[in-house]
Amino acid sequence: MNFMKRAFLSLIRRKGKSLILLTIIFILSNVMAGSIAIGQASRNVEKTMKQQLGANASVEMDWEKMQDWTEEQWQNVQYVTPAMADQIGALPYVKYYDYNTEAYINSTSLKMYDPNMMDQEYNYFPLRGVNYAPVLDIANGTATLVEGRVFSDEDIAKANYVVLISDKLAEQNNVFVGDIIMLNNEFQIWREGDVEPEKIVRDIALEVIGIFSPKVNTNQEENGGWIDYTPFNRMYVPNGVVNAENRWMNEQYMIAYPDSGITPDQLDRVYINPVFVLNNPEEVESFRTEAMTYLPDYYKVNVSSDAYDSVAGPIKFIGSLSNTILYVAIGATILILSLVVILFLRDRKHELGIYLSLGESKSKVMAQILIEVVAIAVLGITLSLFTGNSIAEATSQSMMDLRAGIEGDGPDYPMYKESYIYNPGGITEEDVMEAYSIQFSWDYVLILYGVGVGTVLLSSIAPMIYILRLKPKKIMM
Repeated sequence: MNFMKRAFLSLIRRKGKSLILLTIIFILSNVMAGSIAIGQASRNVEKTMKQQLGANASVEMDWEKMQDWTEEQWQNVQYVTPAMADQIGALPYVKYYDYNTEAYINSTSLKMYDPNMMDQEYNYFPLRGVNYAPVLDIANGTATLVEGRVFSDEDIAKANYVVLISDKLAEQNNVFVGDIIMLNNEFQIWREGDVEPEKIVRDIALEVIGIFSPKVNTNQEENGGWIDYTPFNRMYVPNGVVNAENRWMNEQYMIAYPDSGITPDQLDRVYINPVFVLNNPEEVESFRTEAMTYLPDYYKVNVSSDAYDSVAGPIKFIGSLSNTILYVAIGATILILSLVVILFLRDRKHELGIYLSLGESKSKVMAQILIEVVAIAVLGITLSLFTGNSIAEATSQSMMDLRAGIEGDGPDYPMYKESYIYNPGGITEEDVMEAYSIQFSWDYVLILYGVGVGTVLLSSIAPMIYILRLKPKKIMM
């Protein structure tokens, strides 16, 4: 009789043992199915959120490396220069880049917009210089151009005194595209005995060429009752405008305080925050490595995907725990199935001896046993496909509750989270958890069958060795 036919007849005739083996495999497959579904969901969340964040990178000082610096090291610190940013921006991984200079400028004719409905005593506006004409925040979607235009290359190159302001600021001050707004760059000199400082004011006239709407969360309940007004009052101007105003301030300081140590060659020193948009999110590590060759060793390159890592604690916890459970389940399956199949084979020792004594090869006997085990395994895995998903959902919720309980037992103050990571999407831990979902997919089916059948085959090694050692003459005596 053909060994394949014998295998299926054996399954039918030994219903009790087949059912026991099916039950064992079904239970263990459910554990593996749940772990695989959870792990896959965790990876899908990471992939989705990192694609949402895009491939952005920023350069900043690594304060951890600098915490033990001497005074001499601080005096000789080297800042990122536009030339460094241009070299990094020329790397093949970079799609486009920008670097910003900053200044805070007063105005006596404009009033700051505050969504918290509070009157501001002073009206200082953050000027953000840009080098990328389309404006990086607008290109990345953290702001939307609602009227007018962005900068031209000529505006950037010639440092034209043109500006983009927010829609709320424009509405509050009745400003339109084409209007001229006035700012006041003010330097104060304090001398001994003065009650009021001496003020030197430089008037700045800026033409409004565009109006933008910043993307911010204006829900006061979610923001703890306070909304950051900075994005609404930020003004975008060419870098050259900010550099000129900062140089004027440095000149006034050098004149007013000749003993300050500022030299003429320091007047044009600029401090920039370069940001790079990459072509491919998968190239961030290659970019990080090459970019560091242009920077002092006390700098670091942060990428937008780091923002996900900083808030993905619950998902990483679930994914790590599910992987551990999967490995334990695989090990348990190999051990339990090996023992159970060997025990069943010992009861069939006489049957196997008859096959071998009649001239059946050991390879065909092994193939028969393997077919029996794999057939039951496939049925058990198929049944666990559906129940495993339900188990994964319940287990995920339990693990999240467990993690929340662990964090709740800690100190009352919130854990420190790195806030320097460039995070244009404003991704939060809640966003990550909302993106997490257990789904029934073909990837899940294929992985489960692959892991399940592979584990069953590994668990069959010991039974096959047992068959190889059988001596038909000894069995039949």
